[in-house]
Amino acid sequence: MQIAFAPQTSGAKNATVNFIDNASGSPQSISLAGTAIAPALQISSASLTFAAQSVGTASPSQTITLSSTGTSSATINGITITGANANDFSENGNCSSVLGAGASCQIIVIFKPLAAGNRSASISISDNAAGNPHSVSLTGTATQAAVSLSPSTLNFANQLVGTASAPLALTVTNTGTGALVIGSISFSGTNAADFIQKNTCTGPITPSATCLINVTFTPTAVGPRTATMVLADNASNAPQSIPLTGAAMNFVIDPPNIGATSATITAGQTATYQLALQSIDGFAGPVTLTCTGAPAGATCTAIPTPVTLTANATAPFQVQVTTTARTVSANLVSPQTPQAPHPPIATWRITTLPIVTLPITTFPNTTLANTTLPVTTLPILLALLSIALSIAIHTIPAPLIPSHYRLLSSQPIRPCQQTNHHELTANLRKTTKQKFSKHVTPRIAIAATLEIALILSMLSCGTKTPPTFQSGTPANTYTLTLSPSTPGGPPPTTQPLTLTIQ
Repeated sequence: MQIAFAPQTSGAKNATVNFIDNASGSPQSISLAGTAIAPALQISSASLTFAAQSVGTASPSQTITLSSTGTSSATINGITITGANANDFSENGNCSSVLGAGASCQIIVIFKPLAAGNRSASISISDNAAGNPHSVSLTGTATQAAVSLSPSTLNFANQLVGTASAPLALTVTNTGTGALVIGSISFSGTNAADFIQKNTCTGPITPSATCLINVTFTPTAVGPRTATMVLADNASNAPQSIPLTGAAMNFVIDPPNIGATSATITAGQTATYQLALQSIDGFAGPVTLTCTGAPAGATCTAIPTPVTLTANATAPFQVQVTTTARTVSANLVSPQTPQAPHPPIATWRITTLPIVTLPITTFPNTTLANTTLPVTTLPILLALLSIALSIAIHTIPAPLIPSHYRLLSSQPIRPCQQTNHHELTANLRKTTKQKFSKHVTPRIAIAATLEIALILSMLSCGTKTPPTFQSGTPANTYTLTLSPSTPGGPPPTTQPLTLTIQ
């Protein structure tokens, strides 16, 4: 015979088995004793209630504690969420499949409603403890944000290409029952890159509260420009789309039909460029013109500035570049010991003269800066020329020489003495003019030759350093830049001008 112990409750258990038979001592008895153990599961709360929560946002978590209070381990077979709005709740925790006697674990529950209104569900716990399955009811209220936009569209006025418009404000109002959370603000459409925004819509926006989105229009090309601003949020009417429209205008510096953009002049002259401004797609207003890149000794000016341009019209203007003539200087120094006069020939006595500065135009066909002769040979060549001319004066028959020059030859010419060389040159010119009508070509040639010789010999007297150029606008080809600007800012357009100085 086999006896099994299957207690129905926990605790100590006792029983007796009696055998009735025909043997002596009947009935016989056998005492039975045993201790019954059983799992028990205690739940900290039978229900959880969540505060009002905005649709699409997660609530703070709430916790359920499971405790094994039996004399044996409790086996947890599964934890599930059931009910009408089961998807609005989620659970997580640290409960294992076996919960030892006296141990506990937690179930963490979060409410994230999917729609507005009252939401409910239950947590079901399947186990081997008395009262299986155990359940906990879940309830919560869901609120919903709603968005109202004012205005519904943003329309920008004509704007100069490359300049930023004044911002237009869009007011966002939360007309719902829950907090509004804006996740992103973006632009889409053909000309999305022409628009930017700054906003105050950070953090949750409570019911009836507002925030601002300021949109700026900076067109990159002329003509109509369109885009759409998109708000992604947790409102019932999300996402929201706001159409954006604007028109872009421009102006150009238009030289082809008016004048050239290059000029070639000699230093000291003024270059003039005849240009015009042309309105495109309705631009009107004052345009200030600035010229940069002028070389040393030159100024560049736009006339007039500003230029007032009317819509779809053309306004002429000019740019003047004024240059400065270049000058050459020679340092005339006398030797320490003057040379004694040579009786048979005209003597060119070298003495001290101040620095003589002559415009280059005095010798229009002479370019000293480009000479290939060594600088030290210039005084020697000029001295030889002076000596040759002096000999010529003594050898030419007197009737062919003007009386003034014969006087100079009898009294040796000394252009480098401490005398007024300007007066000497003037007298030579005067004599040449007086004799022009009485003498033939040889006399005119001699007079002109002597005058040039005097000037060159004065330049060569005691010269120890070569002539040097001073001040003036250097010869070169330059690129000037004409830059316009308007009260709205500088547009991305400039006009290069080419200037060649000879």
